[in-house]
Amino acid sequence: MRLTIVLIDDDSDDIELMQEAIAEVDPEAICMPFTNPGEAIKSLLDTRLDFVPNHIFIDHNMPEMTGLECVKVLRSMKEFDTSSITVISTSMDAMDSKLFSSMGANFTFQKPVSLSGYFNLLRIVFELDAV
Repeated sequence: MRLTIVLIDDDSDDIELMQEAIAEVDPEAICMPFTNPGEAIKSLLDTRLDFVPNHIFIDHNMPEMTGLECVKVLRSMKEFDTSSITVISTSMDAMDSKLFSSMGANFTFQKPVSLSGYFNLLRIVFELDAV
């Protein structure tokens, strides 16, 4: 079964890096990128997807809706109960990580600075989710 992955990040360069890493780690994966979290949630609900995303990666610091707000909204909807949510941020300290975990995020990571860092992040998340 093909993985379905939703990317929510206001930085299009970060989305491109993540998409490139996903294509390398799992070339069969279906990737849905969004630069606006509100539009992402609306699109996911409006299309009444025939599938539930396996993984949702969310940037923490976004102007219109923070990663925390996005996690809260997604976790309040039964449609995404089985989706793994990973929050990434340029600065992710232990307190932020605990807060995101308490809101329903499965994983939190500091945002990688290189393509190889994104490869490693994806491999870790995919391996942990398989357990």
